[in-house]
Amino acid sequence: HRMSHTFAISVIAMCLTSANASVANCIDQVRDIAHDFKLEIDPPDAGTVITPEDLAQSGGVIEPPSVGDQAVIEPPMPNSDMPTTPDLPPTGQDGSGPRNLSTSDRLLLEGVLISARAEAERGDVDGCFRRLQKARQIIRDRSG
Repeated sequence: HRMSHTFAISVIAMCLTSANASVANCIDQVRDIAHDFKLEIDPPDAGTVITPEDLAQSGGVIEPPSVGDQAVIEPPMPNSDMPTTPDLPPTGQDGSGPRNLSTSDRLLLEGVLISARAEAERGDVDGCFRRLQKARQIIRDRSG
């Protein structure tokens, strides 16, 4: 009886190790595709985090910085050279990006890869691999 109990624990440990390896494998494949297509799949850095203590001290109101404050970036003057769109990689003559994916297809692929990463982070290996399969289908169907 003790031996079967030990065996059962060993099997469970192997399954958990295998699941963790599968999650890591899926995330690695997602990151590889994102890297190949120069896509950003990691969430942006939130910057300064407002804590509950900050809200409590302010009565729930966070004051905006005063005008002219060094931390405030003034909006650009009309016709300035300040970029107002995301930095997109150069495109080919037909308007397509790396591997001939259009901008909309790149955005679609990026969304699917972000979703795959999120599934893996939740521990849903099957969900991650389903989304990875969808990403590969987008690449196959839409790249020239």
